[in-house]
Amino acid sequence: MASREASSTASPLGPGRPPDMLERQNDYLALRHNVAFGMLFVAPAIIALPPRKLDIYTVSLAFTWVFCLNEVMKHHFNGAGTLRFIAGKREGTEEQRRKEEGLVTGWRG
Repeated sequence: MASREASSTASPLGPGRPPDMLERQNDYLALRHNVAFGMLFVAPAIIALPPRKLDIYTVSLAFTWVFCLNEVMKHHFNGAGTLRFIAGKREGTEEQRRKEEGLVTGWRG
């Protein structure tokens, strides 16, 4: 008689069926967004607690707040983070500038 032993690597969904990686990825992204959203309120609250001094911990909390703001903006604006709103789109600016320059100056023949 062959006994069936549960393997630690067996999928709980059944034999031969891999776990749904897309669902796990969506759960991870939702967790990442929720933690970033929470830190938008927690980081300034921690900075405001006494003793109020400007040291490396305060600076690191400020950078954490900016990073979390970027994550939340990426989620709500389909990948456009904080820096993209501040600095504008930097990718392909040289090519864009050449096209605009060509339109302004006209044909050079």
